[in-house]
Amino acid sequence: MTSCPPCEPTIDRNETANFQFEIPQFSATASQLVDTLNQSDANVPAVVQLIECEPTISSQVLRLANSPIYGASRAITTIGHAIVVLGFRCVAQQAIASASGALFKAKDAACQAHRLDTYIQSLGVATTARFIAKRTKVTNPDEAFLCGVVHDIGKLILFQHAGEEYAGMLDESPHEKSLAPEIESYGISHATLGRQCGVAWSLPTQMCITIANHHLSLKEAADPLSRTLICAAYLAKKWQLGFCEDAFSEDSELESELCDFQDPDLAAECREQFEAIRNICLS
Repeated sequence: MTSCPPCEPTIDRNETANFQFEIPQFSATASQLVDTLNQSDANVPAVVQLIECEPTISSQVLRLANSPIYGASRAITTIGHAIVVLGFRCVAQQAIASASGALFKAKDAACQAHRLDTYIQSLGVATTARFIAKRTKVTNPDEAFLCGVVHDIGKLILFQHAGEEYAGMLDESPHEKSLAPEIESYGISHATLGRQCGVAWSLPTQMCITIANHHLSLKEAADPLSRTLICAAYLAKKWQLGFCEDAFSEDSELESELCDFQDPDLAAECREQFEAIRNICLS
Protein backbone atom coordinates (compact mmCIF):
# COMPACT_ATOMS: atom_id res chain seq x y z
CA MET A 1 0.00 0.00 0.00
CA THR A 2 1.10 3.54 -0.71
CA SER A 3 1.20 6.25 1.95
CA CYS A 4 -0.50 9.61 1.34
CA PRO A 5 -0.85 12.78 3.43
CA PRO A 6 -3.97 13.31 5.56
CA CYS A 7 -6.94 15.07 4.04
CA GLU A 8 -10.48 16.07 4.86
CA PRO A 9 -13.23 13.62 3.88
CA THR A 10 -14.96 14.15 0.56
CA ILE A 11 -18.41 13.07 1.76
CA ASP A 12 -21.46 15.20 1.06
CA ARG A 13 -21.68 17.59 3.98
CA ASN A 14 -25.26 18.47 3.04
CA GLU A 15 -26.70 15.13 4.19
CA THR A 16 -29.45 15.80 6.74
CA ALA A 17 -31.51 13.11 8.44
CA ASN A 18 -35.25 13.35 7.80
CA PHE A 19 -35.98 11.83 11.22
CA GLN A 20 -35.16 12.53 14.85
CA PHE A 21 -32.46 10.35 16.41
CA GLU A 22 -30.19 10.07 19.41
CA ILE A 23 -26.51 9.17 19.30
CA PRO A 24 -25.98 5.76 20.98
CA GLN A 25 -24.60 6.31 24.47
CA PHE A 26 -20.98 5.32 24.97
CA SER A 27 -20.23 3.78 28.36
CA ALA A 28 -18.77 6.08 31.00
CA THR A 29 -15.59 3.98 31.03
CA ALA A 30 -15.15 4.22 27.26
CA SER A 31 -15.77 7.97 27.32
CA GLN A 32 -13.15 8.48 30.02
CA LEU A 33 -10.68 6.31 28.09
CA VAL A 34 -11.24 8.42 24.96
CA ASP A 35 -10.61 11.56 27.01
CA THR A 36 -7.37 10.05 28.29
CA LEU A 37 -6.25 9.08 24.78
CA ASN A 38 -6.72 12.70 23.71
CA GLN A 39 -4.41 13.94 26.48
CA SER A 40 -0.67 14.26 25.98
CA ASP A 41 0.13 13.32 29.62
CA ALA A 42 -1.99 10.24 30.29
CA ASN A 43 -2.51 9.12 33.88
CA VAL A 44 -1.69 5.43 33.41
CA PRO A 45 -2.65 4.27 36.94
CA ALA A 46 -6.06 5.90 36.49
CA VAL A 47 -6.49 4.08 33.17
CA VAL A 48 -5.61 0.77 34.80
CA GLN A 49 -8.20 1.41 37.50
CA LEU A 50 -10.83 2.40 34.92
CA ILE A 51 -10.42 -0.80 32.92
CA GLU A 52 -10.17 -3.04 35.98
CA CYS A 53 -13.49 -1.69 37.30
CA GLU A 54 -15.27 -3.11 34.20
CA PRO A 55 -14.91 -6.92 34.45
CA THR A 56 -16.22 -7.58 30.93
CA ILE A 57 -13.87 -5.06 29.35
CA SER A 58 -10.84 -6.05 31.42
CA SER A 59 -11.30 -9.77 30.74
CA GLN A 60 -11.61 -9.15 26.98
CA VAL A 61 -8.52 -6.94 26.98
CA LEU A 62 -6.50 -9.60 28.81
CA ARG A 63 -7.71 -12.36 26.50
CA LEU A 64 -6.81 -10.26 23.46
CA ALA A 65 -3.41 -9.42 24.95
CA ASN A 66 -2.71 -13.15 25.42
CA SER A 67 -4.02 -14.13 21.98
CA PRO A 68 -1.72 -15.11 19.07
CA ILE A 69 -2.22 -11.63 17.61
CA TYR A 70 0.36 -10.12 19.97
CA GLY A 71 2.55 -13.18 20.52
CA ALA A 72 3.45 -12.32 24.12
CA SER A 73 6.35 -14.46 25.34
CA ARG A 74 4.66 -15.07 28.70
CA ALA A 75 1.17 -14.81 30.13
CA ILE A 76 -0.17 -11.29 30.71
CA THR A 77 -2.19 -11.43 33.91
CA THR A 78 -3.05 -7.81 34.79
CA ILE A 79 -4.02 -4.64 32.94
CA GLY A 80 -0.89 -2.95 34.29
CA HIS A 81 1.21 -5.79 32.89
CA ALA A 82 -0.59 -5.48 29.55
CA ILE A 83 0.28 -1.77 29.40
CA VAL A 84 3.94 -2.51 30.13
CA VAL A 85 4.11 -5.19 27.40
CA LEU A 86 1.81 -3.72 24.74
CA GLY A 87 1.82 0.00 25.48
CA PHE A 88 -0.74 2.36 26.95
CA ARG A 89 -2.44 3.40 23.71
CA CYS A 90 -2.79 -0.17 22.51
CA VAL A 91 -4.49 -1.32 25.72
CA ALA A 92 -6.74 1.75 25.89
CA GLN A 93 -7.85 1.32 22.28
CA GLN A 94 -8.56 -2.37 22.87
CA ALA A 95 -10.66 -1.43 25.89
CA ILE A 96 -12.64 1.12 23.86
CA ALA A 97 -13.19 -1.48 21.13
CA SER A 98 -14.47 -3.94 23.75
CA ALA A 99 -16.84 -1.33 25.17
CA SER A 100 -18.12 -0.55 21.65
CA GLY A 101 -19.26 -4.14 21.25
CA ALA A 102 -21.94 -3.60 23.89
CA LEU A 103 -23.69 -1.11 21.58
CA PHE A 104 -24.09 -3.77 18.90
CA LYS A 105 -25.16 -6.51 21.32
CA ALA A 106 -27.69 -4.49 23.35
CA LYS A 107 -30.63 -6.66 24.46
CA ASP A 108 -34.17 -5.82 23.34
CA ALA A 109 -32.80 -3.53 20.62
CA ALA A 110 -34.30 -3.24 17.14
CA CYS A 111 -33.12 -5.91 14.66
CA GLN A 112 -30.92 -7.68 17.17
CA ALA A 113 -29.84 -10.42 14.73
CA HIS A 114 -28.88 -7.89 12.07
CA ARG A 115 -27.03 -5.81 14.67
CA LEU A 116 -25.03 -8.86 15.70
CA ASP A 117 -24.22 -9.67 12.06
CA THR A 118 -23.01 -6.08 11.65
CA TYR A 119 -20.79 -6.46 14.72
CA ILE A 120 -19.25 -9.69 13.45
CA GLN A 121 -18.58 -8.08 10.07
CA SER A 122 -17.02 -5.10 11.87
CA LEU A 123 -14.73 -7.48 13.77
CA GLY A 124 -13.72 -9.01 10.43
CA VAL A 125 -12.87 -5.58 9.02
CA ALA A 126 -11.09 -4.59 12.25
CA THR A 127 -8.95 -7.74 12.28
CA THR A 128 -8.03 -7.27 8.63
CA ALA A 129 -7.29 -3.55 9.13
CA ARG A 130 -4.80 -4.36 11.89
CA PHE A 131 -3.35 -7.18 9.77
CA ILE A 132 -2.78 -4.79 6.85
CA ALA A 133 -1.44 -1.98 9.05
CA LYS A 134 1.12 -4.25 10.72
CA ARG A 135 2.52 -5.26 7.33
CA THR A 136 2.40 -1.95 5.51
CA LYS A 137 3.38 0.23 8.48
CA VAL A 138 1.47 3.20 7.04
CA THR A 139 -0.77 3.61 10.11
CA ASN A 140 -1.05 2.41 13.69
CA PRO A 141 -2.40 -1.18 13.80
CA ASP A 142 -4.44 -0.75 16.99
CA GLU A 143 -5.94 2.52 15.78
CA ALA A 144 -6.87 0.71 12.56
CA PHE A 145 -8.48 -2.08 14.61
CA LEU A 146 -10.59 0.36 16.66
CA CYS A 147 -11.67 2.16 13.48
CA GLY A 148 -12.77 -1.17 12.04
CA VAL A 149 -14.85 -1.98 15.11
CA VAL A 150 -16.78 1.32 15.02
CA HIS A 151 -16.86 2.15 11.29
CA ASP A 152 -20.45 0.87 10.83
CA ILE A 153 -21.79 2.27 14.10
CA GLY A 154 -24.11 4.59 12.16
CA LYS A 155 -26.14 1.57 11.09
CA LEU A 156 -27.33 1.19 14.68
CA ILE A 157 -29.19 4.51 14.41
CA LEU A 158 -30.90 3.35 11.20
CA PHE A 159 -31.77 -0.02 12.75
CA GLN A 160 -33.31 1.85 15.67
CA HIS A 161 -35.24 4.20 13.38
CA ALA A 162 -36.38 1.94 10.53
CA GLY A 163 -36.05 -1.58 11.94
CA GLU A 164 -36.84 -4.36 9.50
CA GLU A 165 -37.31 -1.87 6.65
CA TYR A 166 -33.64 -0.90 6.92
CA ALA A 167 -32.56 -4.50 7.43
CA GLY A 168 -34.36 -5.39 4.20
CA MET A 169 -32.59 -2.53 2.42
CA LEU A 170 -29.22 -3.94 3.46
CA ASP A 171 -30.23 -7.41 2.27
CA GLU A 172 -31.13 -6.01 -1.16
CA SER A 173 -28.16 -3.66 -1.63
CA PRO A 174 -24.55 -4.82 -1.91
CA HIS A 175 -22.46 -3.58 0.99
CA GLU A 176 -20.50 -1.12 -1.14
CA LYS A 177 -23.70 0.35 -2.65
CA SER A 178 -25.78 0.86 0.48
CA LEU A 179 -25.29 4.62 0.81
CA ALA A 180 -27.50 5.85 -2.04
CA PRO A 181 -30.66 4.01 -0.85
CA GLU A 182 -30.01 5.25 2.70
CA ILE A 183 -29.75 8.88 1.59
CA GLU A 184 -32.83 8.53 -0.62
CA SER A 185 -34.93 7.01 2.18
CA TYR A 186 -33.56 8.71 5.29
CA GLY A 187 -31.71 11.80 4.04
CA ILE A 188 -28.41 10.57 5.48
CA SER A 189 -26.02 7.64 5.17
CA HIS A 190 -24.72 5.37 7.92
CA ALA A 191 -21.20 6.66 7.15
CA THR A 192 -22.22 10.24 7.98
CA LEU A 193 -24.19 9.09 11.03
CA GLY A 194 -21.13 7.14 12.15
CA ARG A 195 -18.97 10.23 11.86
CA GLN A 196 -21.48 12.14 13.99
CA CYS A 197 -21.24 9.39 16.62
CA GLY A 198 -17.46 9.61 16.58
CA VAL A 199 -17.55 13.38 17.03
CA ALA A 200 -20.09 13.08 19.87
CA TRP A 201 -17.86 10.52 21.59
CA SER A 202 -14.77 12.75 21.10
CA LEU A 203 -12.94 10.12 19.07
CA PRO A 204 -9.76 11.48 17.44
CA THR A 205 -10.46 13.62 14.37
CA GLN A 206 -8.73 11.23 11.98
CA MET A 207 -10.89 8.35 13.18
CA CYS A 208 -14.04 10.40 12.56
CA ILE A 209 -12.78 11.20 9.06
CA THR A 210 -12.08 7.53 8.41
CA ILE A 211 -15.56 6.47 9.56
CA ALA A 212 -17.02 9.01 7.13
CA ASN A 213 -14.73 7.86 4.32
CA HIS A 214 -15.10 4.09 4.54
CA HIS A 215 -17.26 3.74 1.41
CA LEU A 216 -15.05 5.93 -0.77
CA SER A 217 -12.86 4.57 -3.56
CA LEU A 218 -9.09 4.63 -3.12
CA LYS A 219 -8.92 7.52 -5.60
CA GLU A 220 -11.19 9.56 -3.33
CA ALA A 221 -9.52 8.69 -0.02
CA ALA A 222 -6.04 10.11 0.46
CA ASP A 223 -5.19 9.57 4.12
CA PRO A 224 -3.50 6.32 5.20
CA LEU A 225 -6.06 5.29 7.83
CA SER A 226 -9.02 5.65 5.45
CA ARG A 227 -7.18 3.74 2.73
CA THR A 228 -6.29 0.98 5.17
CA LEU A 229 -9.91 0.62 6.28
CA ILE A 230 -11.22 0.59 2.68
CA CYS A 231 -8.70 -2.12 1.78
CA ALA A 232 -9.57 -4.05 4.95
CA ALA A 233 -13.29 -4.07 4.15
CA TYR A 234 -12.48 -5.42 0.69
CA LEU A 235 -10.18 -8.17 1.96
CA ALA A 236 -12.53 -9.14 4.79
CA LYS A 237 -15.25 -9.78 2.19
CA LYS A 238 -12.85 -11.57 -0.15
CA TRP A 239 -11.58 -13.79 2.68
CA GLN A 240 -15.12 -14.16 4.12
CA LEU A 241 -14.19 -12.90 7.59
CA GLY A 242 -17.68 -12.31 8.94
CA PHE A 243 -19.15 -11.90 5.45
CA CYS A 244 -20.87 -14.41 3.20
CA GLU A 245 -19.48 -15.19 -0.25
CA ASP A 246 -22.14 -13.03 -1.97
CA ALA A 247 -20.84 -9.88 -0.24
CA PHE A 248 -17.67 -9.86 -2.37
CA SER A 249 -17.29 -8.38 -5.84
CA GLU A 250 -13.85 -7.99 -7.39
CA ASP A 251 -12.37 -4.51 -7.79
CA SER A 252 -9.34 -4.16 -10.07
CA GLU A 253 -8.08 -1.02 -8.31
CA LEU A 254 -8.15 -2.68 -4.90
CA GLU A 255 -6.66 -5.90 -6.27
CA SER A 256 -3.73 -3.86 -7.59
CA GLU A 257 -3.34 -1.99 -4.29
CA LEU A 258 -3.38 -5.29 -2.38
CA CYS A 259 -1.02 -7.21 -4.67
CA ASP A 260 1.15 -8.11 -1.64
CA PHE A 261 -1.82 -9.86 0.03
CA GLN A 262 -2.53 -12.55 -2.58
CA ASP A 263 -0.75 -15.38 -0.75
CA PRO A 264 -3.33 -17.90 0.59
CA ASP A 265 -1.18 -18.30 3.70
CA LEU A 266 -1.84 -14.65 4.59
CA ALA A 267 -5.58 -15.22 4.28
CA ALA A 268 -5.29 -18.26 6.56
CA GLU A 269 -3.25 -16.28 9.12
CA CYS A 270 -5.75 -13.42 9.18
CA ARG A 271 -8.67 -15.85 9.40
CA GLU A 272 -7.07 -17.50 12.45
CA GLN A 273 -6.77 -14.09 14.11
CA PHE A 274 -10.37 -13.25 13.26
CA GLU A 275 -11.66 -16.48 14.76
CA ALA A 276 -9.74 -15.77 17.97
CA ILE A 277 -11.07 -12.21 18.18
CA ARG A 278 -14.65 -13.26 17.39
CA ASN A 279 -14.58 -15.92 20.10
CA ILE A 280 -13.24 -13.44 22.63
CA CYS A 281 -15.64 -10.60 21.79
CA LEU A 282 -18.76 -12.76 21.56
CA SER A 283 -18.14 -14.78 24.72
